[in-house]
Amino acid sequence: MVNSLFDITGKKAIVTGGTRGLGKGMAEGLMESGAEVAIIGTSDKVYQVADEFKARGFVCYGVKADLSDRDQCNEAFNKSCWATWTSWCRPTASSAVTPPTSSPTRIGMM
Repeated sequence: MVNSLFDITGKKAIVTGGTRGLGKGMAEGLMESGAEVAIIGTSDKVYQVADEFKARGFVCYGVKADLSDRDQCNEAFNKSCWATWTSWCRPTASSAVTPPTSSPTRIGMM
């Protein structure tokens, strides 16, 4: 079984864009391999998707945030880490995309 090769039981992860598409798939794969996952999404759908994962027996937390906003990004990271009871979360997976019209910024963590 593939999951036995990638057993990450007890690890924590943050997945951005976790409500659909690649992000949702990455979150699911991490949870199937044993990780506790915080998914970040831009709408209230993030809570629904987290509840769907929980109903399947996974440990999943939903965090709503617009990651193109520095303050929301910092807050989402902090909420995700607190939700998973750790001060350092890894692995991380990102499928969120910031439009190219946004200027890149350095994001200070905590």
